Amino acid sequence: MSHALPVVEPEALSRAEAVYRQHLTHEPQDTVARLSLAWCLFMQALHQAGRESALGRVPVAPVPLPPPQESPSAVDPEARQFLLDCLRQTTAVVHLSQSAQDRRDVEKLRALVRLCNGDEVMSAAEAEAVRILDEITREISHSPGCSRLERLAGESAGR
Repeated sequence: MSHALPVVEPEALSRAEAVYRQHLTHEPQDTVARLSLAWCLFMQALHQAGRESALGRVPVAPVPLPPPQESPSAVDPEARQFLLDCLRQTTAVVHLSQSAQDRRDVEKLRALVRLCNGDEVMSAAEAEAVRILDEITREISHSPGCSRLERLAGESAGR
């Protein structure tokens, strides 16, 4: 009798996530590891959302369940966190990499997030990226080693 292997092994994904994160603490510029982490997080989000969806359909009482929501807010909170982290990694890759292949991979991941009803998550990730870049620009423009011209350039970019 043969045993079918699961399509997604959550423990393996968790271990891979830990390995990628550990590697990135030492080499944060490694876009290959960052993209691999993003894919890993995306797969974990899919798995979590599927689990929640399946569990939500299991009747626990004779009371009929309400129909599943189709709004962006219907994304499971844990799956949402995986997707947000996935999108954080893709944003970092866009800013770190000049590789056309890396950018295509980022676009594939972002398109898949959108297909997973992730528009709200995309908006949240984009707003977070803008906020972080704003903070970085502000810190650079106010650092002691920053020239007056660089400070002015930073201020004009903030307008």
